Amino acid sequence: MADPSQVKLTASGGTFIYDGKAHKVTAKLENGKGYTIEYSTDGGKNWTTAVPSLTEAGKLTVKVRATGGGNIISHADVKLVITEGIPAGTDITIIAHGSQTTAPVRATASSSGAKVGTVTAGQTGKLVKQSGAWYKVKVGDVEGFVYNWFVQVGTIVVDDD
Repeated sequence: MADPSQVKLTASGGTFIYDGKAHKVTAKLENGKGYTIEYSTDGGKNWTTAVPSLTEAGKLTVKVRATGGGNIISHADVKLVITEGIPAGTDITIIAHGSQTTAPVRATASSSGAKVGTVTAGQTGKLVKQSGAWYKVKVGDVEGFVYNWFVQVGTIVVDDD
C-alpha cells in the first residue's frame, strides 16, 4: 500500500458542446498503488468505481476520492457540463454514413426540403447553425442543411503513424 502522503489524486471535467457522445469525468492517481478511485454523483452519499458521464445536455457535479488501506484521499468537486448547442463557426467534416459517401444539402431542415447541392465525405466547412437533427453548414460554395449523421462536429485528425 502506498504512503498516503505520497498519493496525489487529480480529476477534471469541463464544458463540452453536446455532440451525441458521452463525456466523462477523468481522474488520475499518482503514487497510488493499492488505492481505488471512486466517484459519487449524489454529494458523497454513495460511491462507485464506475466513471460517471453525461450523454445529453445538462450538468453533473461529481465528487472524486481514492480509497485504500483505510485511507481516503479526496479531491474537490468536479463539474461536468454539456451545453445545448454548437456555436456557429465550429469546424465540421462531412463523413460517410454506412455505404453513403455523399449527402444532399437541403434548403430547409427537412428531408423534403429542396436540394441545393451535395457534399462528399472528407470535405470540411463551418457550422452555420443547428436545427434539431439538422446542421446548416457551409462547405465550399454550398450552404444548406445536412442531416446530422453525415456531419462530424470538430475537425477529424488522422494519425498516419
